[in-house]
Amino acid sequence: MKSAVDANREPNLMSKILPVASASRPEPVERATTTANPYRFWLNDDDDGNALNDEQEISGGTAKDYESRGDFGIASKRDLEDFARLWLSVQGLTAALKSGDLQLGFKWTDGYTGTPKINLYLHYEADGGTKYLTDSPTAAGQTTYPWSATLVSTTNKNVVAPGDVFVLKKGAFDNLTEEQPTAHFLFEGAGEGKGRLQIVLLDKNGSPLGEGPGVWMDLASVKSMYQGPGTTFRQPADETPQGIVFVHGWNMSPEGSRNFAETMFKRLWHLGFKGRFVSLRWNTNYSDAFDHVPVIGAAVEGYLADYNGSERVAWQSGAALKAAVDGLPAGYSRNLVAHSMGNIVAGSALLAGLTVNNYVLLQAAVPASSYDDRELLKQAERPSPHTYAGFRPDFWEADVSPDDDPVPETRALSYRGRLSASVGNLVSFYLPDDHATTYAWEFNNDQTKPMNGYGYTRGAPVVLGSQRAIWRQIGTGPSAVQDSLTDPFVAMPFVCRSWSKAAGADSRTAGVIQGSLDLSLETFSLPGSTGGFRDEHSAQFDRSIQVLKPFYDELLNRFDIDPTP
Repeated sequence: MKSAVDANREPNLMSKILPVASASRPEPVERATTTANPYRFWLNDDDDGNALNDEQEISGGTAKDYESRGDFGIASKRDLEDFARLWLSVQGLTAALKSGDLQLGFKWTDGYTGTPKINLYLHYEADGGTKYLTDSPTAAGQTTYPWSATLVSTTNKNVVAPGDVFVLKKGAFDNLTEEQPTAHFLFEGAGEGKGRLQIVLLDKNGSPLGEGPGVWMDLASVKSMYQGPGTTFRQPADETPQGIVFVHGWNMSPEGSRNFAETMFKRLWHLGFKGRFVSLRWNTNYSDAFDHVPVIGAAVEGYLADYNGSERVAWQSGAALKAAVDGLPAGYSRNLVAHSMGNIVAGSALLAGLTVNNYVLLQAAVPASSYDDRELLKQAERPSPHTYAGFRPDFWEADVSPDDDPVPETRALSYRGRLSASVGNLVSFYLPDDHATTYAWEFNNDQTKPMNGYGYTRGAPVVLGSQRAIWRQIGTGPSAVQDSLTDPFVAMPFVCRSWSKAAGADSRTAGVIQGSLDLSLETFSLPGSTGGFRDEHSAQFDRSIQVLKPFYDELLNRFDIDPTP
């Protein structure tokens, strides 16, 4: 008898983890689990919704998937990213196990710490593979009965817990033969602790006959497996010298930003990433009311004022990001990935002296002109692309942007060329029809800059007598005065229209951006479409893992990290 877990996170456990086809073949020492180097996996203690909503995790939810379901079943396709594989070879015992003359179970051996627990499930895939993570039809099969139901022991226990032997019912071995003697299971972590999960052989009456080998497991909150706010990171024994630092975007609650970070971490983990993952939380404003841009009245202005205010905070958050990246251990690769307005935070860190090996901009809500100052990116004069009640229906005018103001000191306060210094390998993952960067961002840039109480006077000196180039009004009525703005981190979010589109929406962005990837390509397509991410700004987080392997493969490739096949 032999057991194996997916310690190397590779599709073929039989050849990659443990040669279980013959009991006489020794375990490869480098792949065996030990008390010092156990198989680490996270508890399934988030809330992945249900089968009616396969693709949305509930941020800040208190329900735990491993305990909250009435039938203790697999909740949804998204829930499957919180499951790992366990194989069990019973060569020489298949006939006796199928007849019931022998029984087989699991127990946590003496010496465990905490309360390690797992729930077991039959694996839908006959070969025990990983398509439950990469193929939607396979995942759908795994979420249907009997594959979705937690296995129950002969004593009607549904959790493999300390202090008890979890004896498998003989039905678990119905499909085995001596030619194919390996039973395939999925498991989820249901209790935090560390210990050795050992095989127990029993007679038909339940009396122990002997014990077989086992696997060391360390089951803990995912918050112990990466660094970020509220985490208690514990470095694993097999950590590789690779770092990835993630920055979330605008309108993310603390729970929402943790959800995005943990989603990315889990998906990279399943692809074999064993380095250090770090998440930065910056103080964006957020509200459920801001999920979609309203189209009328003061609500629009409130939305956009909050957006611009958050951008100012983002520009002021670069030092924190620099510290997070610089805090990676010496010798680790420095890879940065930022989503949406998180790229403002990243840009600020680069201005503060941060250098990285690789930096991937995900649908960056940053003017393309910040990286690429060519006039090619200048938007042509045009009627405003939309009509908004309460907002000016004027033409987009090319001379309303300080990006090409004739006064150098004024241009120095604008976006154009601000991030044009070479600081590493920059790659833009852009989406031409992204609803956030092609609609909401353009709305903000076109309709609200300068904001109320702020102004821009083209060609004026930065400050000379009563003239101001970029200014803020102080007071009202006859006593009102204009106060010059000389801080670009205030001028850009509150005053400066960019003459370009957002980098996350413009395929032409170059300059210091040395590579690009079009997320509308068919290879990244979501279900029901051949248009990649279509217009979805956060598909890499909001959609289930089964449709996103091409995206996360590409992300690791751009970090010079080889994903598992």
